[in-house]
Parts: sequence; structure tokens; C-alpha cells
Amino acid sequence: MKKRSLFLVLIAAILVLPVGCGRSTTVPTPEGGEVTVKEKGDEVDMTVTGPDGQTLNLKSDESGVALPDDFPKDVPLLPGAKPTGVVTMGDATTVTFETDKKVADVAVYYEKVLATHGWRIEISMAVTDGTMVAGTKEKRAVQVMATKRDTGAAVTLSVSQAP
Repeated sequence: MKKRSLFLVLIAAILVLPVGCGRSTTVPTPEGGEVTVKEKGDEVDMTVTGPDGQTLNLKSDESGVALPDDFPKDVPLLPGAKPTGVVTMGDATTVTFETDKKVADVAVYYEKVLATHGWRIEISMAVTDGTMVAGTKEKRAVQVMATKRDTGAAVTLSVSQAP
């Protein structure tokens, strides 16, 4: 329920916070937390802090964002990929990027590279205009979802503690 509340606050903040170029805005949430949004050009940095101190951080920029320093080295990005969004919450990190590669090529790459790095591929499936690859390693889980775009694929890559 806490994750859902943080998610709803995040969505509300995106829709209603009046942030201008180069400004920073912090607003309290009804549950006793706060949302801080910093915007500079196309770059957006948002932090949602719950009443329990748990935080969700979102960084987004069409020209690219840096991966967190602690992003796992055994989950490589697709060659040539430039992350445009990073969300971290607790032990989970989600990275978004676009590629000119086909959805099927994204799946093949991640099936091979994750297995090479010791991941056990649990799911690999294709659906209309998309694909998903998921695996586990030790006490961690990884999911890669790719969706067809006009000029390639949009990719979401998530790493977290396994349930």
C-alpha cells in the first residue's frame, strides 16, 4: 500500500506542480511526506519522500541521464543506449532508453548478455509489438521490456531484490 501511495503522489506531482525552468519546488503530501521537483531545461529531478522517510527518486532528460553509481555491472545497457530516465526506490532501479534496434534484437541481446553474466533467464516472451525478458541471480531479479516504436524500440530495464 505504501508503494501505491508513493506512486499516486508521484503522478499527482507530475500533473500539478508548477515548476519553471531552473526552479525548484517542494510541496507537502497529505500523508506527511514531501515532493521536490527541480527542473533545468529538459532535465527533471524529482524526489518523493514518504512519511516513513522512504524515498523515490526520478531523473529524466531527453539528452541523457547518468546511471546511479551503484547500478549493477552485471546488467549492461544495450550498446549505444543512452538512458533518458532513471527511477530508484529502495533497492530497485528502473532505467528507460530508446534504441534503433528492433524489439526482437533487444530480447536476443539481453537473453545472451544476462546469461553470460550469470543470470538465470526465467521468462522470455514476445507479444504484439513488444517483448519481455526476466531473470534471477542470487537474491536479485531483472526485467527487460521492449516496445516497438516507429524507429526502433523503447526499453525499460529494472533491477531489484527478488521477491
